[in-house]
Amino acid sequence: MLLVLSGFGAGTAPAAERVRGGKAAAPAAAVPACRVAEFRAIALTLHDPAERRTRVRAWLLEQARGCSLEKLSMIRDNRAVWLGTADTAELAALVDGFIEAQSANGHEILKSLYGGSEVPAKTPG
Repeated sequence: MLLVLSGFGAGTAPAAERVRGGKAAAPAAAVPACRVAEFRAIALTLHDPAERRTRVRAWLLEQARGCSLEKLSMIRDNRAVWLGTADTAELAALVDGFIEAQSANGHEILKSLYGGSEVPAKTPG
């Protein structure tokens, strides 16, 4: 059995693949890299709001599932400043949705995103 190490690809981590009979095994689906700097660069360098909105939306759909809760929060907190007039309710919902998906404590995250009160304690009976 021969072990082949693949190189660094754009947005992917190095992966080991086993080779048998000259055929490489299919690599596992790579988790996208989440580089907040890349999101910010797209947002700050594109002048046309429609193009900026389209490119940021594409980045979120391609990369955000690889983002930590901390990085998603950074994007959320800076979204309006970085996107300016390209910011939309749809982009806010995308970012918030990825934050919800990454959250281990659903109620606290929902409360921080959307407001609301404490969950009332269950009373016996």
